Amino acid sequence: MPQDRLTNSNEFRFFYFTNRYADTVYFYKHIMQLEEVRSWDRGHGNRGTIFKFPKSEFLLEVEESEEAPSFYGAGLYMEVDDVDDWYRKAVAQRMKIKQPISDTSYGHRSFKMEDPNGLTIGLFQYI
Repeated sequence: MPQDRLTNSNEFRFFYFTNRYADTVYFYKHIMQLEEVRSWDRGHGNRGTIFKFPKSEFLLEVEESEEAPSFYGAGLYMEVDDVDDWYRKAVAQRMKIKQPISDTSYGHRSFKMEDPNGLTIGLFQYI
C-alpha cells in the first residue's frame, strides 16, 4: 500500500505492544491472513508491523515490547465470507476457541478465538 494511501485515508488503527511479537505477527499474517501494510526493525527491540483488515480501512499495529499486553474486556470482530470454513481452520490449527460457532439472535453466525496475547478475535458473517 503506498505511503500516501495511509496518510490520506480515513483509517482506524488499533495498536498494542507485545512481548510475543514474532508469534503475533505470524498469527495475523498466516493464520488470519491479513495484508501486511508495513513493517520495520529499527534495532534495539524497536520492531513493528501494521496489518490491514480485508474490505475495510481498519488497521492493526503490533509493536515489540518487553511486557505482555492486557486486554480485559477487549476484542476485535472481523466479517468473513465463510465463517464455517474459518472455524474449521481455527480448530485444525488448535487455536484457543473462546466461543464455539453458533447463530446469534441478532443475525450473525460467529465464533471467538484468541490471538497469542489473549486478545479476543470474533469472526462472523451475516445470516
